[in-house]
Amino acid sequence: MDGGPSLVWLGNNWEAMKDKTVILRMIGQSTPEKEAELKKFKDKGLKLVRYSPKEEQLRTYAGHDAIIRFAKDPDELKDWNGNSQEVINFTQNLQARGEFCHYELMMTVLPRVKYSKIYGPKNGNLGGINGGFLTYEDMKRKYRDSRAYFYNGTQPACYTLTFMEALM
Repeated sequence: MDGGPSLVWLGNNWEAMKDKTVILRMIGQSTPEKEAELKKFKDKGLKLVRYSPKEEQLRTYAGHDAIIRFAKDPDELKDWNGNSQEVINFTQNLQARGEFCHYELMMTVLPRVKYSKIYGPKNGNLGGINGGFLTYEDMKRKYRDSRAYFYNGTQPACYTLTFMEALM
């Protein structure tokens, strides 16, 4: 949801949800515009859970009810071996997310790297570097077997779950 579509879905469904406890989990990629939208629903009772206090720097910050950091199980992502020559990246819907995922940089660098692939859903428009969508088990295997992981960050988040996974 963050860094992508607006919160139209929340407005469209608020009448049906307003008498329930509604908790929205943010992923650290909000924008000032999205925060302004969130504030309207926060004032009506929406609970916001953040993973990063960095979003507090947004000029229209809607607040939070809790901060729960991302976590990963080291045992699931251990035993890197680098047996494949592949240089990988995991990003979903890269082209549509454009500047948030540094699309131009990715498309300048990765097609020039032999054996590079970008994995994730909605990347069919990336041509020969599209690696497709992988199951979680296949994703963990790619992390273990690939020679390198190409990471260039996202905006506005300073790091993502895939960065944490790749480091592990």
